[in-house]
Amino acid sequence: MHVGDGFRRTRKVMRGTLPRQVPASGLLSALMAEELPGMAGEFLQVNWSVCAPVRPGDEITAEARVVAAREGKPISRIAATLTNQDGEIVLQGTALVCRRAA
Repeated sequence: MHVGDGFRRTRKVMRGTLPRQVPASGLLSALMAEELPGMAGEFLQVNWSVCAPVRPGDEITAEARVVAAREGKPISRIAATLTNQDGEIVLQGTALVCRRAA
């Protein structure tokens, strides 16, 4: 993870300590496995947009919904949003997911 000021100074987009969004996006895997019935599986494709930094101490909420399912195949597309404690979207996008057989 790039969190130091040296890295931050090379990026003009966001200010302050800037951890990468990868740990935050891990919340989507947990959400999918625990809260979306039958969605435990693996990501086939992801398209995330980083909208704001996730900083140490932020409380992140993950929300996802199934927006499409392939008939006859265990593949679905989900739309997901991560927000911080202020309601600011920090990451959003879609993922193509292959569901595991129960």
